[in-house]
Amino acid sequence: METQAPIQTDPPQQKLPAPAGRQIGVVVAWLFGAAVGSYCGWLLVIPLALAFGVGWVLKKLPAGPEPFRIALALVAAQALYLTADIVLGGGWLPDAAHILVLVAGFVWLWVRPGIGPVILLGLYEITTGVLITMAYGSAQTGSWQNKALVAQLFLRASAVLFLISGYLKARKA
Repeated sequence: METQAPIQTDPPQQKLPAPAGRQIGVVVAWLFGAAVGSYCGWLLVIPLALAFGVGWVLKKLPAGPEPFRIALALVAAQALYLTADIVLGGGWLPDAAHILVLVAGFVWLWVRPGIGPVILLGLYEITTGVLITMAYGSAQTGSWQNKALVAQLFLRASAVLFLISGYLKARKA
């Protein structure tokens, strides 16, 4: 015996287009990201690939703060990138200190999403961005050091923006 699908009596709802300001912002962000990606190359691809992988795993988990998923993926990707640096022979003490702050902020944001972990991670990202700029700020344009600086600043600025965006979304919910 065949069963028929129920007949839909209501007309389909049309999704309203995004406001013009938001559409322009998305285009500008995409162009900026494409320019930075083109300049930085692999120095940006590897951390972003880690972030996409972590984001995919976070999406599969049933619990967790939905508004902060992208920020959490970026934070976890930074911790994984630093872990790989330790494994490949980088300075273990400074990297371990960074990993400790990132993991503590990640767990805090996961367990109790709110302004506290957003401030901790935001201040961490801003502070390390300033320190990285001080260390590599005089690097010649086009050198690997300058490309690494731009890639790290882009990732850190993205993490701060997604932390703020997640906090604002969480407050609305």
